Amino acid sequence: MKVDFINSERVKVGDEELIYFMHPNMLRDKLIEAVEKIGAQKFFSSPEENVKKARENVAEYFFVLGLKKDSGQDWFLMQPKKDPPDFILMTVAANPITITLDHFELVEIPGRCKSFEEMLEIVRGKLNKGYAGKYHLLIFVNHEKSKEWINTLHQQIQDFAPFKTVWTVHLVWYKGKSSLYGSVVNRLRPYPTRSIEVALDDEALRQSSPLPDHMEELKIDGKTFINFKPDFVKELTMAMRKSLLARSQARR
Repeated sequence: MKVDFINSERVKVGDEELIYFMHPNMLRDKLIEAVEKIGAQKFFSSPEENVKKARENVAEYFFVLGLKKDSGQDWFLMQPKKDPPDFILMTVAANPITITLDHFELVEIPGRCKSFEEMLEIVRGKLNKGYAGKYHLLIFVNHEKSKEWINTLHQQIQDFAPFKTVWTVHLVWYKGKSSLYGSVVNRLRPYPTRSIEVALDDEALRQSSPLPDHMEELKIDGKTFINFKPDFVKELTMAMRKSLLARSQARR
């Protein structure tokens, strides 16, 4: 069964159809297009579903930049059209070779919320939906009282189960809200808490890290894709089969 994604593409590589993860730089370009098309005021306030989906990209973009600043690694994004999850993040490291896939649920606290109690109700509603324990939670506080409310949320909710980790992201504007400075990403759980400030004009965060030896770039129809090298895929597949076989034999 094929899984469709909002911000990813299917591309033919040889005889295989693959899905690629979107780099934050591509997400940024799509955001700029969306804001210019919709208009800034409507983009950050409209309750329309298509605008809401586009606005979620803001949270994901700044969240991924925060993770990169914190970890020094590139994180790639996919958004399934049907959730859960709302989005999936992938990062790849070498020495040892590690592929990390994290499933995230995203909840927005919109500017129309009139009190912290409304925010708390939205967050508790997400916590009570019965998600699997493999999921992480990102709370996008799109509100003028974001900093104050995030601190209060941290103090009032002790247990964010079933989520593995809980993060918040909020935007930071220059005085007078004339232009956007960047964002702040907070990890609320697990302890210790962590805060990462991201500046929109930080050129270092827009630079891609060197690819590990087991990955390569492919240029197809004028687009650049990142791919695992065929030999690595074969070795990984064999290793996974051996691991599954060993587990099966151990149960007998």
